[in-house]
Amino acid sequence: MIDGLMHDKALSDVRVLDISQQLGYASKLFADLGADVTLVEPPGGIEARRHAPFLGGRRDGEASLHFQYLSAGKRSVVIDLAVERDRVLFREMLRHADIVVDDRLQADWRRDGFAYDEVASVNPNIVWCAVTPFGQTGPRAQDAGDDMVAMASGGMAWLTGYADRGPLVSEGELAVYSSAQYAAVMGMIAYLGREATGGGQFIDISMQEVVALGTETAPQFLTLKGVERRRLGEDERQAGIGIYPCRDGYVLLYAADSGLGTGWSDVVAWLRESGTPDADSLSTPEWFDNAFKAKPDSKARFRTIFTEFARTRGKQELFEQGQARHIAIAPINDSGEAFNDAHLNACGFFTRIGAISSTELKGPGAPYHLTETPWTAGLRAPSLGEHTDAVRKAMLAQKEFA
Repeated sequence: MIDGLMHDKALSDVRVLDISQQLGYASKLFADLGADVTLVEPPGGIEARRHAPFLGGRRDGEASLHFQYLSAGKRSVVIDLAVERDRVLFREMLRHADIVVDDRLQADWRRDGFAYDEVASVNPNIVWCAVTPFGQTGPRAQDAGDDMVAMASGGMAWLTGYADRGPLVSEGELAVYSSAQYAAVMGMIAYLGREATGGGQFIDISMQEVVALGTETAPQFLTLKGVERRRLGEDERQAGIGIYPCRDGYVLLYAADSGLGTGWSDVVAWLRESGTPDADSLSTPEWFDNAFKAKPDSKARFRTIFTEFARTRGKQELFEQGQARHIAIAPINDSGEAFNDAHLNACGFFTRIGAISSTELKGPGAPYHLTETPWTAGLRAPSLGEHTDAVRKAMLAQKEFA
């Protein structure tokens, strides 16, 4: 333990080296569970230190809120691979590491003398998780890429956005964070499986492939049915699947007969029992054909009938009655409504902090926190190179090198 950064938690005996520039979320997941995580930074710091937003208008490496969030509870060691003394230290750190989180090609590390096979020759138990735009091999392995490139090449951008506009990439670096999750999960699996596999292993993660997996059934639709799925925006996918107005807002309805489901039939029965005008017309055979329900006239017809039914009912009432009928329907709530949700409060989902005013309940800053979460606030993020000397002294104390 160095500087009290180790915790008595599930992974307190796991040593992780994060040698990436922007994959801090992967090692954060380890740090939050108590692992000993060390950021290996070049002189000047990793790119994440220069990622906006910044605290108080400052632009220095210690003011990035992005970096502070991702790096709480980690250590920082500055390594200059052009300096032999630092190369020796880096090699020793790799020799003692359990898991490495990385975002460079092995060809780059080989030029520096730290490729996986070279490290594994002295640390056969090391688990090396590498996340790159297109993986380590293949025709595009050498291509540069970022979150936007991964979202576009993986197909997600084509499925995201509005039907009458071009592809859209959402904020939040979803490809980067999703790939980081893959690295953390696969790294943990490989770490736990070292005895069964006979040692560590190299895990090659392609951001493009992670995004492609996130498109779910889109590739299969194209391959098996010749159907090219595309973005739908806020429009209804088909009659019964979409967002519909009610007396006090909106509800999300998913009424479809798929597999053994009876969603459409149950909704039509609900409408008929309530005496909704023209509900009987929705039970004729063509309404059980998805292609028919996807036609604009069909969507408009259902919307008119369902809106007539829902306009006199509140979203919570619709939710509870629909749930009782095994219909997938849910209220669309703002933050204040979510905090006052009877079901969530009955489950003790939120805890109030201090006195609450009606104004605060309607705003995004209402003083609540979740009652249960696997994450707990850790220590602060390290300043650049804060633990370099301590780590070097620890290695010398072990007489691992002079």
